[in-house]
Amino acid sequence: MTRLIYARPQKPSGVDVPAHLVITTPFYDLPNDIKRFFGKNGIWWGTWKSPQTKNGFDTILIIKEIVDETNAIVVYAVPDYLPWYIAECSHETKAQFSKKPNGRTTLLFRYEPFGYSMECWFEKGIFKGAVHMRFMSAYVELRPLSLDH
Repeated sequence: MTRLIYARPQKPSGVDVPAHLVITTPFYDLPNDIKRFFGKNGIWWGTWKSPQTKNGFDTILIIKEIVDETNAIVVYAVPDYLPWYIAECSHETKAQFSKKPNGRTTLLFRYEPFGYSMECWFEKGIFKGAVHMRFMSAYVELRPLSLDH
């Protein structure tokens, strides 16, 4: 069996980390299931996709500050993406951590480009996010964004 492997871009397309952003490293005494949302530097990126549409767009999610075990401040950035009626923006908002009945820790915040709440979690070591809208669901797998270039 032959399998084709395509190189994936190592940084997002059409969207940048907002300038003059101050990111606070989490306190050492936070639980590991909370600290893992910060990752290496608090900056994550991925490509939104939906089963209802083709293609998608890149996004950046920044865990700006983990305030405590239940609260965080996040910043996200998106490019213009006309097929989904998304206008380029970056937005800072409050987020909340919660523990699901299955033991999974999630991060929930309002994702303004879609006008709905975004939920993020780790599944088998992969940082994932989802937004469920009235007629469409969208999903993203986030990976660390290195600024060392």
